[in-house]
Parts: sequence; C-alpha cells; structure tokens
Amino acid sequence: NIVRYATSGEIILRLVDDGGKRGVEVLAADTGPGILDVTLAMRDGFSTSRSLGLGLPGVRRIMDEFEISSEWGRGTTVTTRKWMWAGWGPLELDDWLSRFGQAWATGISRISA
Repeated sequence: NIVRYATSGEIILRLVDDGGKRGVEVLAADTGPGILDVTLAMRDGFSTSRSLGLGLPGVRRIMDEFEISSEWGRGTTVTTRKWMWAGWGPLELDDWLSRFGQAWATGISRISA
C-alpha cells in the first residue's frame, strides 16, 4: 500500500519481547492520502484500485496482533506482531529476521533489531 498509494513511507522490522513472548514487529507508516473508512477497508474484497481487496484483511489474518490508524489527508500507520514458538532460541529468531529482511530489502528503508 505504501508503494501504491503513498508519496513516502517506511517499514520498520524489529524484534520484540513482551513478558516472555518473543517475536517480530512490523511497523508500516506512510504520508499518503490516508484511508477514509478503515472499517470498510478491512473488509475482504473492498478495494479502491480494482484489486482483490485482500491486502489489509490478509495481513490481519496471518499476524497475531494488528493495529491500524489512519487520518484522511495525513497518512496511515499499521503495526503488526507475530509471536514465535517458545522453542525458538535467540539465534534462530535473529536468523529468521535477517532472512526476512534480506528477502524484502528492496522495499524496506530500515530494519531495527
């Protein structure tokens, strides 16, 4: 959505630890036009660009936590978290984040760990 709708934006990946839960947080923020009706935009099949309308609802489904805030004329921020299995050790999680970051490096402006 940042590439398609916004004039600029950034995606930040970081490791998170919340009381023993460990995972990856993805924060995507843009300075695009914003979303006029977030509730409508979160419905499967809704699109303002003739796409399938599965993007935001799909992200919400695959992540464990999903937050969106948008102000018309100012931009949108989406924060998601995916918690890792308890059996993953620190090196495995760090390696996963590294591989994820490399795979998406073309469209990501910053990766934080």
